[in-house]
Parts: sequence; C-alpha cells; structure tokens
Amino acid sequence: LLLSATGLTLRSVLVHAIMVTQGNRVGNYKAVQSVFQILPLFLVAAYAGRLGGVVTEHWSYRAAFTVAACLCLGYLLLLPLLKEPEAPVQTSESDTSAPTENPRVALKQALKDRRLWAVTAFVAYFGLVPSPDTARPYFFSDALHFSKVFIGELTGWGATGAVLGIVLMQFAPRGLKLRTLATLAGVTMLLAMVPQLLIHDALSAKIGMLAFNAIASICNFSYAWMWARACPKGLETVVYGTLASTLALFYYLCDWLGTHMYDWFGPASGHSAAYGWHWTLITCMASGIPLFFLLLLLPKADPAEDHVQPQQEVGAVLPGAATH
Repeated sequence: LLLSATGLTLRSVLVHAIMVTQGNRVGNYKAVQSVFQILPLFLVAAYAGRLGGVVTEHWSYRAAFTVAACLCLGYLLLLPLLKEPEAPVQTSESDTSAPTENPRVALKQALKDRRLWAVTAFVAYFGLVPSPDTARPYFFSDALHFSKVFIGELTGWGATGAVLGIVLMQFAPRGLKLRTLATLAGVTMLLAMVPQLLIHDALSAKIGMLAFNAIASICNFSYAWMWARACPKGLETVVYGTLASTLALFYYLCDWLGTHMYDWFGPASGHSAAYGWHWTLITCMASGIPLFFLLLLLPKADPAEDHVQPQQEVGAVLPGAATH
C-alpha cells in the first residue's frame, strides 16, 4: 500500500503539473481537466463499477491486485506516443526576466510570496477536514446490508453523477479567480454531505450517490482549477508538488479521522452503525466551517496571472505558443 500510494502520488503530481503548464499557457485548463476526468468516469459508469464489485466478491485479493498491477503496465505501451514539447522561442526583451530563465531564483522568489503560503494553508486545512469515504462501505454493509456487487453498482451511479458535475462546470466562465474557485470548492464540499445523510435504502443510495458525486465533482474540479491558478510561470511542477504533498499528507489524516469517527460515534460506543454514520457526516460538515475564514487570507491577484500578462504583450511575436 505504501509503494502504491507513493507511485500514485508521484504520477498525479507529474500529470497535473503538465496539465497546469499547458493549460495556463494557452488558457484552456478547464477543457484539459474536463477530458482528463470525464473519460475514466464514462468507463466506471459503463462497466468498471459493477466489475469491481464482482471482482471484490468472487476473486481473491492476490488475484485482484495481480491483474491491477498488470493493467498498469499498459502505460508502457503509450510512451512512444509522447513527444517532448518544443520550448517557445524568445523574441522579446521582456521575456528575459521570465522565471524560467533562472529556476532557482524564481523558486526563492515564489517561496517568499505570501500568496503561496496562504494557498498552502487553505489546502492543508481543506485536506484535514474529516472524510467519510472509507467509512461509507462499512455503513452500506453494516447498517443497510448491501452486497459487494450492489456497492460496486453504486460506484457506477456515482460516476454518472460525477460526469454530470463536470458537464455543469463547463458553464463556468474561463476567467474564474483563485478565491472564487476556493469558495466554490468549500461550499460544495459541505453540500456534498447532505445527500449522504438521506441514504436509508437501495433507492435512496442510488440517488444519494449520484447527487453526492455530482456535487463532489464540482468541488474537485474547482479545487484542481484553484491549484492551477496558484502556479506561477515556470514553477508549475514545484508549486503543484508542494500543494499536492500537503494535501496527500493531510488527506490520510482526514481519512483516518473519518473512519475512526464512524467507530467512535457508532459500534465502538454501543450505538448503531446508522447513528455513527450520521454523526460522522455532521462532524465533517462542522469541521469545514473554518475554511470560510481561511478564504479571507487567499490572494485577490492570482499567481498564474504573473505570466499571463507578459504573454499577452508579446503574443503577436509568439505565434506558435498556443500550439505547444
């Protein structure tokens, strides 16, 4: 599990850093993030959710993990399709001061920027808010007595909801600022708990998971978009890595808290599993309220705009910039 988490975190940082770099450069981050998220969701909604339930119920853990590891090797077949992007030609004197000219100096300047640390503090607490994700399957099996196959089917309903959330985000303006995106992420994170409070049978579970994932998808999309707005030119990988590392550390803590709260409020204290689940969600919602005070610390000017303006000024002499 440690090796798997390390590999997934490293892959996530690298992939998202590439998307942030290209998306901020040509202003199409929303479109890139949409494609990145929506394709796997279509697969989950179509068959992967139910397949996962069948595999979990009828396969051994060794067989399941072995097949998963072999499927990951498919990435090697895609490597020949990747091409290193060409660096844009520098044709303006105003480009000589760009952060990419001296990455070490640019990194020192970025670390002195209060905006980066304000965003890092918001990301850290956002990740620290307890999460009920791990406790949810236990509630489904302990309180509602769902089979593993049906829990797998609920994943498909959740994926459908997530696709709906991404579609709704396409109506958002392209020029949303960091603080606006952070506000949207915080509000939707709290609202996503409400459909889960209403789950009490198979039908409400399907509707609840669809609604929860639709709202959570808006939250995750705006959250990722906020990160993109926090990355200055030439330092996308470093800044994104800093934020991702902070989130990864605190996410494991929040997941641990959410799982143990389910036990503390429920079976471990002599209460029912449903009682523990409901009070876990209520506590998660209450824990998210301080996020709105941290919003006041976020910058009004986005770090990503530090390099948008120079590109606009020299755009006429960089005709190939939008193609890289």
